[in-house]
Amino acid sequence: MNETLTLEQALIKASKPITPPKPLKLETRYVHNNINDVSFFEQFRARKVGVRVYNNFPHAVPKARALVNEKTGELMSDKCVTDTYTLENHEDLYTKHAQIILDSDLPHDNVEVTDEIVHGGLKARRSIKYLDTGKQVGNNTIYCRSDIINSINMSWAFQAFAGAYNSFCENSMVFGGDRAFYTKNKHTRHFNSAALLRTANTVLETYTNHIEKFNAWKSYAIDDETAHLFLKEKIASYPLSAAEQRAAKIANIKPELKLNLKLFAVLVTLWNQYKNKQGMNLWALYNVLTHYATHTHETYTVDVENKKGEIKTVNHTTGRNLENATASPIYNRAYELGAQVERSNEISLLMFMPPFSNQTKGRIVS
Repeated sequence: MNETLTLEQALIKASKPITPPKPLKLETRYVHNNINDVSFFEQFRARKVGVRVYNNFPHAVPKARALVNEKTGELMSDKCVTDTYTLENHEDLYTKHAQIILDSDLPHDNVEVTDEIVHGGLKARRSIKYLDTGKQVGNNTIYCRSDIINSINMSWAFQAFAGAYNSFCENSMVFGGDRAFYTKNKHTRHFNSAALLRTANTVLETYTNHIEKFNAWKSYAIDDETAHLFLKEKIASYPLSAAEQRAAKIANIKPELKLNLKLFAVLVTLWNQYKNKQGMNLWALYNVLTHYATHTHETYTVDVENKKGEIKTVNHTTGRNLENATASPIYNRAYELGAQVERSNEISLLMFMPPFSNQTKGRIVS
């Protein structure tokens, strides 16, 4: 009887040296101060190999490629990439980025580099904080920062961010609006990482321009009503489901967004905290947004009104509750990194909207 295999099963039976992946290690983060040090990523180098299925005799699977660890020969993923997928190993990508930084005007002698991988090295992020760039915004010291994100299995596109780091509250600042930098590119046949990385040299100019903007936001007063309405409409609300939209259409009712009451209560709590530290201004509201984007798994105790009009005290986690999650720590960290990227993109787009657009006009470079 002929054996029928799925593509994933076929990978396990593919020709040597592919073997099933071993349990992943928990060493997924390396903090250091040398831009040229990419040794952390050496163990996760991959190569593409052809795939064959066995149905009495082997058949090649066209356009499908398996990912194999160059050092160990082990299968790195149970899913294929395409033959046109441009594989850019993390080590090679960050080596190119380091050289571009060294050739630029960025102050690179005093840095804090955080190298991180998830999913057994399939995804990676390098964050560089330039410690000689610290500037004051109120009582906060803000440092220039760049982030480069990569994957080798088609799960994440190449992404480069220009941002900053707030030492006071440990939030990653998200740049949006005028002269902001964010680029994203898939690993297609024409993928050119060197060209994309060179455009990331605008990070210092972006940072300098936004320090001026942050100080302007510090002087831009807003009230509780403005802050609450912004957080309610832009962060805590979400669209109706497809079934709810159909029901609204049948009833000839204009569909409205639904409100996540627990998340809204958390955001109001954060607003109260930041306005007490920073004052009732746009800078405090911005810190609420960056806190939400950076700390994706915090749990808060908040008071929420239920459908009966009763006030109930509940716990709410702004994302997956990682402490109680049944998934592995590696899976949880992958979720956390993904959530940070997604929320950072969301926040950068909000910089085009009032009240931020009253101070910020322009476009995101991509």
